[in-house]
Amino acid sequence: MRRRSFLQVGMLAAADNSAAHLTNGASFYSDLIDDLGRTAMTNPYPIPRSSRQTDVLVGNGGKVYGPFDGFQIFDTEDVVVWSRGSAAAAFEREAVTVAKVGGLSFDFFTITFAANVPATTEFVVSSERVAERAVGVKKGTMLDMTALEKELSKQATVLQELRRDLDRALKVQFHHPPAAVPGPQDNRVLGWRGGRLANVDPAEFINHAGFATAEQGFKADRALQPGASGTEIGFVRAEAGAVVRTALDKARERKSLLDFIPFDLHACIIAGTNTQDLTSYINSALATGGIIDTLKYTYLTKSRLLPVPGTRLIGHGTFKAIFNSDADKFNDSAAGDGLNMMIRLCSDFRVDSGITFDGSSITTSNFWLYGARNAAAVNDLIFDATIENVSFTGIDISRNGGAWANSDIAVRGRIENCGWSGANLEGVTSLDHSGLSVYRTGWVGIFVGHCFNVVGDGFEANKGVPPYRIYNGPGSIGGGEGGFLFGHFGNHTARWTNFLLYDNRNAAFDGFGIGEDGSLLDAESTNIYAQGQIWYAGLFGFDVSSDMVADIQVWFPTHQGIQIGLDLGGTLANIDIRAQVYNNQNDEAARFSATGPAVRNCSITKGSNSVTVNSGTGFFLEPGQKITGIGMPANAYVGTVVGNTVTMVTTPGGSTPANATAAYGSVSLTFRGIVNFVNIRLDIRAVNCIYGVGIESGADGYATYSNCEVVGDLSTVSVDSVRPLNGDYPSGMAVKASKYKTSAIGKSTPNFSAIGNDTFLLNGGGTLNAITGGYDKQEITVYVNVSDVILNCDWNDVGGNGPNRLVGGGNAEIIVKAGGRFKGSYRQGVGWYIWGVIQVVPWI
Repeated sequence: MRRRSFLQVGMLAAADNSAAHLTNGASFYSDLIDDLGRTAMTNPYPIPRSSRQTDVLVGNGGKVYGPFDGFQIFDTEDVVVWSRGSAAAAFEREAVTVAKVGGLSFDFFTITFAANVPATTEFVVSSERVAERAVGVKKGTMLDMTALEKELSKQATVLQELRRDLDRALKVQFHHPPAAVPGPQDNRVLGWRGGRLANVDPAEFINHAGFATAEQGFKADRALQPGASGTEIGFVRAEAGAVVRTALDKARERKSLLDFIPFDLHACIIAGTNTQDLTSYINSALATGGIIDTLKYTYLTKSRLLPVPGTRLIGHGTFKAIFNSDADKFNDSAAGDGLNMMIRLCSDFRVDSGITFDGSSITTSNFWLYGARNAAAVNDLIFDATIENVSFTGIDISRNGGAWANSDIAVRGRIENCGWSGANLEGVTSLDHSGLSVYRTGWVGIFVGHCFNVVGDGFEANKGVPPYRIYNGPGSIGGGEGGFLFGHFGNHTARWTNFLLYDNRNAAFDGFGIGEDGSLLDAESTNIYAQGQIWYAGLFGFDVSSDMVADIQVWFPTHQGIQIGLDLGGTLANIDIRAQVYNNQNDEAARFSATGPAVRNCSITKGSNSVTVNSGTGFFLEPGQKITGIGMPANAYVGTVVGNTVTMVTTPGGSTPANATAAYGSVSLTFRGIVNFVNIRLDIRAVNCIYGVGIESGADGYATYSNCEVVGDLSTVSVDSVRPLNGDYPSGMAVKASKYKTSAIGKSTPNFSAIGNDTFLLNGGGTLNAITGGYDKQEITVYVNVSDVILNCDWNDVGGNGPNRLVGGGNAEIIVKAGGRFKGSYRQGVGWYIWGVIQVVPWI
């Protein structure tokens, strides 16, 4: 008999559903046939290809997560969650509550953490089902197709999870035997022996694994033993050519200050609550030289720091002087040199930007403190730190009266809030102060003296930030702000560019000043280039030295924008200045200035050429200065100055004594120096100024001119473009600035005296009455710029013989056309005979 398949039996039963029943009493139609139909139509428990595990997820601040796309479970016990709080940590199993979404046999699910999960926490949701058979698939003599599908799907999930976990398991390559990880064993390393993983002795591992020589392996073995030091652990960098070194060598490459400070102080230093003086510990570190990291902490000090040559400070640390009370304040007296300083500068020393020296002393009365200073000659120094709140000078490179010769110095950084000077830089060969910024000083912002080969680009001095700082320690300046914004004295070969000097209005001193109150030889600077801006000078904006080229802008000077002169007399020569002066409503945009009188109380003795200055120290007199006063001969000049004793001679630089004419004892004498202006060119533009250029005539004998010229534009001045200061225009000075006006030229004026050879440029009509003073071989040249000018020339004979007129007598009235030139020559003859020559020629 031919057998029927199970499917055929089912179909026959379906044909007669009125009589066929399953063993549980249910009809074929209501159960078996239904299951067969469902099987034919769909899989009730589809299992997609997957690893049954989520990617690494991150928290969103909540507790509940899910359902997860494409990830379903049969039992909530199957779900395992692994989490970690940081990328450096390992994933650990996390207890969560699992709940199905719809209550189905194979369903999506959610997980609930015990606490909110932040975005810094990562987690992975995984199904790790343990296979079991709790329900059969047979119902009587028949199969339950739904139960069978469910069982097959459960097995499929387990197989997927096994495949997933197998991929993460330890594997060996083809043709190698299986390997197992041995159990942990103390003081052993995991390595290969005979093709299998084993616990290997460290010495055996190092010697035979090819990582080091036997000697190096011995060192490593000894270092790895319990209780041994780790300082001899060897290592080789990955780069080609690197040699074997030890961890100790590597650790000693860079030091930090904390390495030298007791450990029990570290916590309060890090927290910023330390109150203990750390000077001795810091000096222990500085005595070792090399690179020292200041980290980012504050270190309190009560006396100077003492680096040695070869030291470099890096990091962002702050050294702060202690000024808690009179009993607990900075005290540097133990140094014995009378200098109070936060740090002593030395050769071959470098302080990087980011480091700060805080003097904490700006409001401390009767105390002075330097931020940084040398106590001997220094070279190869780079100082780029911040110095602030010191009662005296921020940084001082001293030359000790010329005894110390410093070289190769770079001073940068920021200096702020100093009672005296911001930076005092003296006696340096090769000085670079580019980028140096100084703010709020009571005396000088930046001073550079007796230096050779100087570069300063983009530096700044600014006193305009209140409060204005005043030094009130020993020898203070009496509560008044003073000094230059930038001053220089006796320098050779200096290039200062792109500087900004701002707001010296409270000091009544120069913006860019030339210190000329010392020895005249020291005061002479040569080969100087200056280019920058000066704002709000309390006195002059820019003070000129010999051998200088400059391109300067001066804004709102209290007196002259450009000052060309010498306080103590001498020769000012070889100058080429291009200047723009804005908004000077007090004095001239520029001035050629003779020396002023210096009155001193002196003791004299008749017949002696020795004068004693009673004012003692603090006075400045120079050889060549003229001496006038009761008891002085007409031709007395300063010969030499030694202490407070002045010897007098009859001519500047001469040797013949000039003896006092009367024994007056104590008497006031006046000392004045002669200024010789030689080879000077001033190209000036005055904008919104009251006067243009002021010129000392030299009528009193204290100024002479040779090859001096003024050009530019003085058209916007409100009063006089050219301002004679003490009489006639001097010979040797040519003013050719375009479109200028003056009260004496270009207008009808009753009297205008011109003494010596001279040249004038006229810009406008009117009448010029030129009267000479009877000098021999005198010549006057007048250029006419815009409109016609009427010249009324009256040549006087000062010998008392009455007026002697040009061209055979009578006044010579001449009209000079615009674009023309008038040239009149005069020579005084003998007796009554005088003559003159007039030429009117085109202006070429």
